[in-house]
Amino acid sequence: SVVINGTYNIQYSAQLFNGTVNQDLVNIWYDLDGTAVAASGSWGTIPARKNSSTPGSNIMTVNLFLNLTTSNKLTLRWLSVDGTGVIATYPSSVSPLYPTAPGLIVTVNQVS
Repeated sequence: SVVINGTYNIQYSAQLFNGTVNQDLVNIWYDLDGTAVAASGSWGTIPARKNSSTPGSNIMTVNLFLNLTTSNKLTLRWLSVDGTGVIATYPSSVSPLYPTAPGLIVTVNQVS
């Protein structure tokens, strides 16, 4: 929920992971007060694992503008069709050096 009524720009970025030998199809959408938000769904394919040490991965991101009130409850929902795809955080590493890749990032900005 939000603390001020208004129009909001809501964005998500989801890091998807698939450790199986088959690709998986994922749907992510917004739910407002228990009802799916029209035209908010996105479909993405997570590729199959390439070898024993390289999982399939993909990033999905969506930007949406919604009018919200303080009584609204907005939920991000998702579905893995085959049940093998997951939203996953990739840990950081020291050698080679790279930072953590968060599984999910959600940004909410009031625009009016």
